[in-house]
Amino acid sequence: MVVSRQRGATLVEFAFVLLPLLLLLAGILLYGLVFVTQQAMAFGAQRGADAMVQVDDEGFRDVDGNLDVAGYCASGASLAANRVNRLLPNVGLLNEPNVDVTSRNDPQPGCTVTVTKDFPIAIPLVPLPQTIRGVGFVPAS
Repeated sequence: MVVSRQRGATLVEFAFVLLPLLLLLAGILLYGLVFVTQQAMAFGAQRGADAMVQVDDEGFRDVDGNLDVAGYCASGASLAANRVNRLLPNVGLLNEPNVDVTSRNDPQPGCTVTVTKDFPIAIPLVPLPQTIRGVGFVPAS
């Protein structure tokens, strides 16, 4: 009799521990997915910014040698978008990221490449990001 009561108690204790253990494991996997996705977005944004180095800036200089940063960044936007879309293929959470290239004059002139994607998983009462963003910068020389 004592052995069967012991088994029943062990089964009940296991049932109480199993649900929190599974929730903890699911949370670890979900936040790992968020982290990996954010790192991929940051990598893609920086590689997109690196692709803009191919743009020849001579056509965007005035007679005094000053660079038109806005024109330089606008001309390299398609290069950045192509590089990002090649690096972040249409699989999983990274399908069709938004690539935005903006110019910046202060404190250092250059082009900022921002890659964003709405995070498709929303669970009530779980603090997950709505948008995942990666930012890359290339200085204008």
